[in-house]
Amino acid sequence: MFNALSKRLSGILDNLKNRGTINETDIQRTMRDIRIALLEADVALTVVKDFVHHISQKALGQDVLKSLQPGQMIVSIVHQELCRLLDHPRTEFRVPHKPLVIMMVGLQGSGKTTMTAKIAHWLYLKKKKNIRLASLDVYRPGAQEQLAVLAKGLRVPITCPVVTPSSGPSPSPLAIAQQALEEFSAHQEDVLLLDTAGRLSIDGTLMQELKDLKALANPQEILFVADAMMGQESAHTAQTFHEAVGLTGLCLSRVDGDARGGCALSIRFITNQPLNFLGTGEHPHQLEFPNPSHIAKRILGMDDVLSFVEQAVSQLPDNHQELSQKIQEGNFTLDDMAKNLSRMMGSGGMEGLLKFLPRSLSSAMTKGGAPNTPPQKTLRRYIAIISSMTPKERAHPRILNAARKKRIAKGSGCQVVEINRLLKQFQQASLLMKHFSPKISSPPKLLKGLLSRKK
Repeated sequence: MFNALSKRLSGILDNLKNRGTINETDIQRTMRDIRIALLEADVALTVVKDFVHHISQKALGQDVLKSLQPGQMIVSIVHQELCRLLDHPRTEFRVPHKPLVIMMVGLQGSGKTTMTAKIAHWLYLKKKKNIRLASLDVYRPGAQEQLAVLAKGLRVPITCPVVTPSSGPSPSPLAIAQQALEEFSAHQEDVLLLDTAGRLSIDGTLMQELKDLKALANPQEILFVADAMMGQESAHTAQTFHEAVGLTGLCLSRVDGDARGGCALSIRFITNQPLNFLGTGEHPHQLEFPNPSHIAKRILGMDDVLSFVEQAVSQLPDNHQELSQKIQEGNFTLDDMAKNLSRMMGSGGMEGLLKFLPRSLSSAMTKGGAPNTPPQKTLRRYIAIISSMTPKERAHPRILNAARKKRIAKGSGCQVVEINRLLKQFQQASLLMKHFSPKISSPPKLLKGLLSRKK
């Protein structure tokens, strides 16, 4: 997300950065280009007008034309305005100590059920809360089954009545919500997430149902889920939901797709509610927590090392201290490598980290500054090769002779040359990780090492 907008705004502002002097005509031309860039990124027209108006006022009212670096000052003003547009006192989602009821709302197909599971995963693993899920969507085929499967994977309880031909009609959303509230109270759980039904478009029946659910459950948080690829229509939809039930927060799904970014700016401005969560993939752990300053820097193509650091820490294995000791003792095996390759595939790999860095820096890391990172397809083949080895071969790869490699190649559907390439990668990874292993046991030291390698 924001890639197209970032490219356009960076190009517009780069023309000003190194200029010694600019005049009022230059500023007007820049404002026109920024307006066009925002509209092309699907930012709502009302948001564009407000944004450009504030920049113009500041650019013409702060002696920018007389400053020694007028271009840099305009870049700073644009960054400040992006922060203003995205910022909110409640952007950081705080979980109270008392029981919390969260109602998830949005249109059908916006990623609401997946986002519900992501938030439950975060609350359960990171916040150590006892979670209960409830599926109130009795209309979309498979909706309740989808959340039930996700709940089973997360190992959290779910209120989702099983309907069979002999059990009669499906309970109403209000009846399911009432049952969930009773079970939530009886088990003294911490957080209840209500996954409500959506529609392909807004209608009166949907809104009345949400109002009735709000009156029954009295949720402390009502989170609106929007598809990041929805475009300008997201602003109208968010406003309608806000007027009906009073939103307290916003979530964006599919931000890893080819989204233009306008949705985030639009719904945040229109509803005046915080942007709390960003869904970056299909897996439960692929959830980000937006920081206005970080996002503004990414939009403007500025260095965002803090987001890089946060993602790097999140990708450390849970047993990173144990792993560090194994590496130091020379006991790092192909089994360990396979586990970490699987983890890398699930979290987007190095590509998932590079998206937080400026294009020039990320290009250097993947082309000139460091070896290219293996694509997902190669990682899958490496895992298949390791899975075709015996436990002894995985623990002691030095015993892999020509006959063993031929057998492994046949079993994994690969060529012997790919096995040799994997073994070479394993040797290089072992040496590199041994160099970094003292830092792996301490995330700050690891990140210092990562950032020093960037340079």
